[in-house]
Amino acid sequence: MNSTSKIYFDKDKFNEYFLKHVFIPTVTNPEQNIYKNTLDPFSAKLDILVNSIKPQAWLAQEKVRQKQKTLQNKIGLLHQSIVGFFDGWDDLGKGGVIDVVNHERKIIAEIKNKFNTKTGQDRVDIYDALNNQLNQNFNNYIGYYVEILPKNQKSYNEVFTPSDNEKNNLKNKLINKYKKTANNQYLIKAESIEVNRKANENIRVIDGLSWYTLVSGDKNFIFDLYNKHIINAIKYSDEQTDHQYLSISLHDALKDNAIFDKFLNKAYFLD
Repeated sequence: MNSTSKIYFDKDKFNEYFLKHVFIPTVTNPEQNIYKNTLDPFSAKLDILVNSIKPQAWLAQEKVRQKQKTLQNKIGLLHQSIVGFFDGWDDLGKGGVIDVVNHERKIIAEIKNKFNTKTGQDRVDIYDALNNQLNQNFNNYIGYYVEILPKNQKSYNEVFTPSDNEKNNLKNKLINKYKKTANNQYLIKAESIEVNRKANENIRVIDGLSWYTLVSGDKNFIFDLYNKHIINAIKYSDEQTDHQYLSISLHDALKDNAIFDKFLNKAYFLD
């Protein structure tokens, strides 16, 4: 399942994508109307008073937070697009059942930014979607559910067997009925219910560090992406927009690089 050689990554296409789809939409996004989606006055007041924030400072922070949310919404699609800049990989865009495919290596994947982006029944739906695609359109392929940011810094590439909440609830109800009535039929039926989806070696869940290693053939790619490719893309975007949007230069922003290293170290367990 793993590639033994590095796969070419088109940095120029990545820079152009970043400029058009991440940088410009973010820096030119008009100031958010913080009242548009019904500001929670209770939360706002408590935040200001309990955390000793001046109201005007809180308003400024809230505008930044909402703009940051706009950027964060682009991150999941960013990771999908990055895969498409590797030789042999196709980014299938928005709205499809799967996000990326490599026909030569026979891999399809659904990519989410964080382990808790999808929970419970949503994870079952992802399993079912991958299973259907493997059966109908991608015979003998491997289907991956990718969690770019894993829980507790874990690395994994394992069989994906999500728990079906509906079946689990039904099973618990039957067990409770058995306890109340001592009717063995309830217990027999409960024991016949498989709560987890069937294990299939070709339906897997994988963390971001392991995923990028698999895609690129380079165990260090995620570090290069974080420390080099994204920085170069910001520099390129800044140059292409005549340095009119960054209020703090990249040189100054990166002076305290230790904090950025800490961010990455807290996301992944690094040897």
